[in-house]
Amino acid sequence: MKTLTQSGLVLRQVPLPRLLALGGAMIAMSLTDGIGLVLLVPMLELLSQGTSESMISEMMTRGASWLGLPLNLGLLVGLFVALVGVRSGLQILRDRLAFSVNALAVDNLRLSCLRGLMGARWHWLVNRKRSDHAALVTLEISRIGGGIQALVSLVATSFGLAAYMIAAFAISPAMSGLTLATGMVIYLSLYRVRRRAVLLGSDLLNANKSMMATVERSLWGLKLAKILGTEERHLKDLHDTMASVRETQLTFNASNALTRAFWQFLGAVLLGLYVMAGVYWLKVDLPVLIALVFAFSRMLPGLMALQQSVNQWLHTVPLIDNVQQFLDESRIAADRPIGSAEPIRIINRSVRLDHVTLAYDSRPEPSIHDVSLVIPARATTAIMGPSGAGKSTLADILVGLLGPDSGTLSVDDLVIGPQEQRNWMRSVAYIPQDVTLYHDTVRRNLLWGAPGASDADIDAALSRAAAEFVHDLPNGLDTMVGDGGALLSGGERQRLAIARALLRKVPMLVLDEATSALDVENEARIHDALAGLHGELTIVMIGHRLPMLELADQIIEMKAGQIVSQSPGPRTRIRSDR
Repeated sequence: MKTLTQSGLVLRQVPLPRLLALGGAMIAMSLTDGIGLVLLVPMLELLSQGTSESMISEMMTRGASWLGLPLNLGLLVGLFVALVGVRSGLQILRDRLAFSVNALAVDNLRLSCLRGLMGARWHWLVNRKRSDHAALVTLEISRIGGGIQALVSLVATSFGLAAYMIAAFAISPAMSGLTLATGMVIYLSLYRVRRRAVLLGSDLLNANKSMMATVERSLWGLKLAKILGTEERHLKDLHDTMASVRETQLTFNASNALTRAFWQFLGAVLLGLYVMAGVYWLKVDLPVLIALVFAFSRMLPGLMALQQSVNQWLHTVPLIDNVQQFLDESRIAADRPIGSAEPIRIINRSVRLDHVTLAYDSRPEPSIHDVSLVIPARATTAIMGPSGAGKSTLADILVGLLGPDSGTLSVDDLVIGPQEQRNWMRSVAYIPQDVTLYHDTVRRNLLWGAPGASDADIDAALSRAAAEFVHDLPNGLDTMVGDGGALLSGGERQRLAIARALLRKVPMLVLDEATSALDVENEARIHDALAGLHGELTIVMIGHRLPMLELADQIIEMKAGQIVSQSPGPRTRIRSDR
């Protein structure tokens, strides 16, 4: 029953008409095989005896007579050749349909997993390993594709075996019953082999996750590895995890090879026994016996292929379980859908936090506790505090990435609850210390913020963000920035991120330690850009660098997840002195 459920998860990814077409092609191929086998009996009788005397021959003689045709060797050979031609055409159709079913199932499963990731709440995502996500949408889904291919082969082989068995029963019920009984006994006796395929599939799943985590750690830490001189250690870790993957794969392949050799030897023994039983025990006529031997010689490799397909499918079962578990969990953790309301374009009075508390599952104490704060509209608020004070968590709540466990976030008179959270995220620009830039041109990176922005809009945003350096790059807006913006300096990346935020025309800008890793010159440029935005946007700066604090209208200090002081900033004091 569980296997049927897993098959259902895969097959639901494919349109029903495509599945029905594939099933129809398989059934039609099986019918041609069965009819071709039945035709062998009268053909062999005519060749050996000159007449057709079996029950099958009598039925075909009456059918040919009804059509006004004589039952002779020429008619039978013509029918046989025509069946082979039809079967060849059906095989081409079946293979094309099988490929499309496999591709659709893999693509839709991959999209479903990515949709689950993209739509999940940030609170859920940060508690999961990124390398597991990468393994899921790459290695695991690709391996499921191999399992789907095995499932299609299993169904096709089953139809073919059923057609041969029905034809064999029509020719000789006694011989066919003997063959079916022995085949079922042998198949059931291989239960332990099939069970081992499931266990090896689970081992390979864990080994692949470990390999993906090792690869990701090596790639993300490549610069540090060179500095520390630990390249060989990374290579050894990767070698060890790859060895674990290969060992599991070799064990599974060895099991399959042993099963295949077992079937080949046993098939030869059984075929000899069937011949002896037909001649000396059941007294089967020679033409009938030859037709049955032909059928059984085709069925025995089919049984071997069936066992191999079952093993391959069961080897995939842990992967499908893992995908199903992920889809179920991501569905529970899904964000509320973006409502029909437009993003907030204007903040008239303030953004407020009232008695907000939030805790992570991995920490015993709340990251922020009972925080109340008023952020005035079109003013600049600086939030300071040591590492671990809860500043970044506060930033995630302000931009809507996290919803508080208790307390409220409100904009003017609107409380940002779960229903409004995603709409609010579209109303805020967030710039962290590590800016996300894609290995693409400056223009395309900017247009991620506003796909419909014109060149004039881009030039204006670059100017306001003090990012005119773009025009001095070799290809201007069409210059490649490198992976993660590696071909740009830290300050250039930050200014591009501010320009991308300004293209969105949002009313609030949150900078989380955005200048902490910059040199004095680049920090001064960003300082000037933010100074030019004062009074236009509601700006929240999280950090501790003194030049940036000069821009603040109010300064909030945090410690151990709570606000310990709140004071006017330099701008407010200057206005008061005046």
